[in-house]
Amino acid sequence: MADPQIPLTLLTGAGLCTAAAFALRGFGWLLLWPGFALSMVAAAYWTGDSAWLGKRNRPVALLMLPYTAAAWINSRLWTRGERVT
Repeated sequence: MADPQIPLTLLTGAGLCTAAAFALRGFGWLLLWPGFALSMVAAAYWTGDSAWLGKRNRPVALLMLPYTAAAWINSRLWTRGERVT
């Protein structure tokens, strides 16, 4: 592992999602899903094993959907206005 900052930041986000899920009433439990996804990405960074991301396992890939969607949106925001080559 090159830089421990990345997985620690992801684990912090996972912890915040989990804490908010328990603190909020109603549909707060839905925050457990992105919290789980962030913890899986942190494990992938920490171990250097991309199998944690579920690219070859469809049920795990569905659990990673919040992270995948956020990464896709982020990529579009960073590249908006650029020419497609």
